[in-house]
Amino acid sequence: MADRIATSPWRMSVRFIGAAALLLLLWLQIESGYVASLVEPVHLLLGSAPVALTHEGRSVVVGLETDTGWRAFRLAGDEVAYLGQVVALAVLLSIPGLTVRRRLAWCLAVTGLLWISHVGVLYAGTCSAIYEYLAVAPVGAEWTRAGRPWWLAAERAGELAILGGRWATWGCPTLILVAAVLSMPRHLWRAR
Repeated sequence: MADRIATSPWRMSVRFIGAAALLLLLWLQIESGYVASLVEPVHLLLGSAPVALTHEGRSVVVGLETDTGWRAFRLAGDEVAYLGQVVALAVLLSIPGLTVRRRLAWCLAVTGLLWISHVGVLYAGTCSAIYEYLAVAPVGAEWTRAGRPWWLAAERAGELAILGGRWATWGCPTLILVAAVLSMPRHLWRAR
């Protein structure tokens, strides 16, 4: 009976809501640092592209060097995808019966996988912003299209942006669900 009460859906729901609320408060304090941790790997992926990424609070600004100077674009909407970290950790923290070591291992694994996916989504968004600008850029920006090998990768930016959007919509929640199911102690799976 005590095991049944400890693993009841209501108790797990209350634990999830409590963990999510506390993690969201913590997230508001560290979100800017998390976004900053995504910027440098995207710089490395862009290679020698004449692009500068900076973060302003929880958003990312893409700067593109053109004939007339720098053009800046603010990427929007990615911060919603980053909240997957909060949800994933809240789910893993609310699962009953996990040892501290196992819980920590799952939290670190899922956080790392989500971070890697967020780098990919930010890279896709950056390429998409560059592609959309250069597609409608004035004739003076032709040199940018012709002389840069990274432009070939940016031509696929529309496809990358679609893939990044699909991952943010379906991939992250699926990863969280799979991690939650795999991390559950086996005794919770037995028929009652």
